[in-house]
Amino acid sequence: MPTLLRHPARVRADTLCRLLAEAAGMLDARSWRVLELRHALGHSGPEVARQLGMTRQRVEQVEQRAIATVRRRSGLTAGVV
Repeated sequence: MPTLLRHPARVRADTLCRLLAEAAGMLDARSWRVLELRHALGHSGPEVARQLGMTRQRVEQVEQRAIATVRRRSGLTAGVV
């Protein structure tokens, strides 16, 4: 499965949905919302900070911790995701 992520064109919609659902179950609501705003909706760090009432630095910390959590719990490496 992780090798599919090296080639995004090969990832089927159902596979991507499953991976996202698994990731959502690994994170608290705030971490998931930060990732959703930053990566799914394309908001900038300052925009996310404003929307969630956080500092830009805190958004970056939450984002990096969330990504690390998903990688660690799913067995993916930094080069894959």
